[in-house]
Amino acid sequence: MELGGNLYDSQLTALLAMLLIALFYYCYKRMQGRLLLLPPGPSPLPIIGNLHQLGKLSHQALHELSKKHGEIMYLRFGSIPSVVVSSTKMATQVLNVHDHVLASRPGVSRVKYMLYDKYGIAMAPYGEHWRLMRKICTLELFAPKRLKRYKDPRMQEVCFMLQSIYKEYSSKPGGAVDYTEKLCALGMDIVSRMLLSKRIANSFDRDSADFRALFDETLALLATFNLGDFIPYLAWLIAPLGQQGRLRKVHQRLDFVLEKSIREHEQHAHAKKDQDLSNDLLDVLLNIKFDGVDQTQHNLSRISVKGVIADLLTGGSHTSSSTIIWAMAELLHKPTLLTRAQREIDTIVGDSRTVDESDIPQLKFLMAIVKETFRLHPAAPLLVPHCSVETCELAGYTIPRGTQILVNAWAIGRDPSVWQNPLEFNPDRFLEEHIHVDVLGHNMELIPFGAGRRKCPAIGLGLCIVQHTLACLLHCFEWRLPDGHKVDLGETRKLVLGMRKAPELVPTPRATTPLYMKTP
Repeated sequence: MELGGNLYDSQLTALLAMLLIALFYYCYKRMQGRLLLLPPGPSPLPIIGNLHQLGKLSHQALHELSKKHGEIMYLRFGSIPSVVVSSTKMATQVLNVHDHVLASRPGVSRVKYMLYDKYGIAMAPYGEHWRLMRKICTLELFAPKRLKRYKDPRMQEVCFMLQSIYKEYSSKPGGAVDYTEKLCALGMDIVSRMLLSKRIANSFDRDSADFRALFDETLALLATFNLGDFIPYLAWLIAPLGQQGRLRKVHQRLDFVLEKSIREHEQHAHAKKDQDLSNDLLDVLLNIKFDGVDQTQHNLSRISVKGVIADLLTGGSHTSSSTIIWAMAELLHKPTLLTRAQREIDTIVGDSRTVDESDIPQLKFLMAIVKETFRLHPAAPLLVPHCSVETCELAGYTIPRGTQILVNAWAIGRDPSVWQNPLEFNPDRFLEEHIHVDVLGHNMELIPFGAGRRKCPAIGLGLCIVQHTLACLLHCFEWRLPDGHKVDLGETRKLVLGMRKAPELVPTPRATTPLYMKTP
């Protein structure tokens, strides 16, 4: 009994000591904040800071706070100092003027375990490794010439998806189809075919099915909120039971699958070369050589190759499908826009062939629909967080080193000082007053892919998938909601911004449908 009592007293003492340390740290930061000229913001609570003000949809909650505290706000998420910017002017300061000191990434435990920590692209800290990976992405993986080489697999996957919709329609004419799952599988298979030369979603292969299940579990874990990331000194106490162990186990399984894929590619490398077969992106990564500090040629490290693959699979599969789902929902909400888009496609493409990626530049209204969807429903509403590598001044305020920077692209897309009737879905704005606005990071009022040094390196691929897939969906089928149903444009947030309840839709084949059914 005495031993048990002593153990209990020790645990209680340790807990009280940790709470006192947390309280001291909170008071120290409050005093530091008074000495520095920090941006305005809501007062934080001890230990948790402003976490309680984030709500279920943090981009919306931060937008509401910005109405009171301004276009630049300072908050504390647990022990993580954070600055949130919510205007075009402030986004320009963060992503352009001060990009060189705000271009790093904050550390997150999920990334450490699941995405090979600093060895990938998206979450790598700013430095030599990231510069090398960015150069590889720009010149090797996503160069226009490289993307053109993988055009046929992309178009094949789109037609495969349309054929699956038609088969479901044929089995129950007039019935609704769950096209959202098909779009998610499409994004996954386009990326996996470009990367690994195989499907991981629509495949009857056992290994591919296991890969899909593992991939879905990986995405779910990446989207899980972990309080320990914000209060690291109490992580051992507040972390969900078994979460760290689960992260490690899933990472080990993912690493095993990626290692297996790499070995298979290495074994077949000579055969591919002898038979003049087209290389996938994993082959490209394995064959890349660069000059090291010792002036000798080196291949990418194995962990860097795995980090790139994990980044591309997680970042490239669900973002495009989310945008297409939102675009379809908005068009069903305003059927006259859908009809107008179909008329444009019929005029440019006709009914004697399928939509080709080369047709997209002529489909001005379709491209405007995609831009408007990006404006209202960016897949990453707060972009990927930035982090300051040194203390700097932003809009007259001091931003301490190690501060997390969040750019609220969702709020910027709804700024009434930039957009007329900002809550209205109106693609014509991009054919009139905002005709010169693009999504490439040149115009800060529309930055779904980010801007500056850390903008998404695969913008060209993402745009291509979204625009071509949407055009094919509208060219191949007529779409309507089931009788008595309405579109619910409410949001939910997982890894990307999704619809609270994506509608099932009723497809009806058009005159062009047989063309897509014959395409391999």
